[in-house]
Amino acid sequence: MTRKTFAILLCITLALTACGQAPPAELEPVQDTEPYTEQPVAAEVEEEPPQRSDKFHPIVGGDSHITLWAWLHGGSILAVRDHGNIRYLDLYNRLIGEVNIPEHMLVGNYRISLYDNRIFVANGNGARRRPDNPDQRPGDFTVVQVDGEWILTNGSIWDGEGNLIREFVHHDHILDAFSNRRGSILSDGRQSQMRLSMWEWGIGPPTWINEDLVAIQFSERLFFYRISTDTVTLAADLSEWFRTANLIHMHVFYGIGYIMPAENGVFYFARDDEVEVNFGTVWFADETGAQQLFDGQRFSSMRYHNGMLLMVDEGQNFNDGIKLWYATSDDWTLRELAYWDHWHNSQRAGNGFFSFVEGWRRDFRAIDTASAAIITVYTPPIENANFSILGIREVEGSLQFIYSVQISGPQLYFYIYDQGSGITRELDRRLYTQSNGLNEPRTHFVELYPSGWRVWAWEASGIRVREIK
Repeated sequence: MTRKTFAILLCITLALTACGQAPPAELEPVQDTEPYTEQPVAAEVEEEPPQRSDKFHPIVGGDSHITLWAWLHGGSILAVRDHGNIRYLDLYNRLIGEVNIPEHMLVGNYRISLYDNRIFVANGNGARRRPDNPDQRPGDFTVVQVDGEWILTNGSIWDGEGNLIREFVHHDHILDAFSNRRGSILSDGRQSQMRLSMWEWGIGPPTWINEDLVAIQFSERLFFYRISTDTVTLAADLSEWFRTANLIHMHVFYGIGYIMPAENGVFYFARDDEVEVNFGTVWFADETGAQQLFDGQRFSSMRYHNGMLLMVDEGQNFNDGIKLWYATSDDWTLRELAYWDHWHNSQRAGNGFFSFVEGWRRDFRAIDTASAAIITVYTPPIENANFSILGIREVEGSLQFIYSVQISGPQLYFYIYDQGSGITRELDRRLYTQSNGLNEPRTHFVELYPSGWRVWAWEASGIRVREIK
């Protein structure tokens, strides 16, 4: 026995004796006859990073409106859709999980919305007659009012392991001999008084706020659905204005738009004026209702990121310049930020920055959401080119702009400009397309197969995670 072991046993013995208890016989000290030698401390072995996979994983294609992939858990996991199969990839492009939604739960032109540990399946239109009942056809995802209560129909919610959390009531169409819809009925026999259809209103799947709450947006109504209580709440209703307005402009952006998740609710932008069709007001909505912000002041657009609302006032004419306003989560007071005499497109929001490219001067600018500081970062030394900012990241205290350039013809070039060193370097152009999605830290992107500037995301057949080096 070593001296160290003896010392430990002695401490235990004294402690037990102090409490009035004799030590057990097996713990009585034994005379140490071995010479004491100091044991060397094992050196820490630095683990090598996992082996990166170069495999292209299958991806669904053929429709520009479906969710093809989504960055989850702060951009550390990529969820990829292959029809009803959801594959989870890590940043080394390795398959770390897989979920298969049963085929009978995927109806028509279904839509899937992905969250960290949630999968929302919204059934689509175009389904054929039911084989078990030829007089009916499965309907698409709808919000239905029954006996004064709002409910969801034709969809399901799953967790990240593929376990069914909720299946909604079926809402079928009753058909005549010519397959025309002449009514509808719920699978539990109830009749609906009102139905709002995802397919007919052209909306996408619900917007996740957290693992228990989603927002469901139509042009004239905004709903919240809470999973744990299976309740639907109507938060905003512009239907009366739609009924009485003369909508002579038929503006496609009338009503509720720009849904942006916030804590326990959403910010949204509402256009409800027939004359000022290019302007709207800013609202916040949660399950208790909707509240108009900033005394109804009208803006031309609004964005929300990292606790900052950024409002843009373009003026009546394109050459008027733009005025920027902002408010932050610690103080929702409207404050004027800047006036720019040239138009800046709001290209990206991420990593705590709004990023802009000025159309004529080509200055790259960033707005820090923490300090509301405007940073003029870079003016690319290339004439007659179109620029698009893909993202901003901060590396060792220096901002880096990742951007694309189209000089002439179809070829796209991709660069990183480092503010600290002033160095611009070109990325491997063969790996990038305009459809590539960067994760939130701007450290990885998705590479599509086949690659090329002409390949749209929904035309790709393969996908993999690549590192931005």
